[in-house]
Amino acid sequence: MIDFMKISLFNGYLLLGYSTLFTMLPVFALIFDFDADRETALKYPLLYKSLSRGYELTTKTFLVWLWISFF
Repeated sequence: MIDFMKISLFNGYLLLGYSTLFTMLPVFALIFDFDADRETALKYPLLYKSLSRGYELTTKTFLVWLWISFF
């Protein structure tokens, strides 16, 4: 009879580094975030139309996204 031995395919440090890298990237992406200047906002008004009217930033929208992120 052949006995098999259980070995780890990935080292724990590799999994730790992978999860750390992919959870840090969105935070560091905020460094490159900037507000659009007035000329750009006036040049592309459709980008800001729904936000200026408050359609996207409602309590209902927030709760829906919270529910989706929970599950």
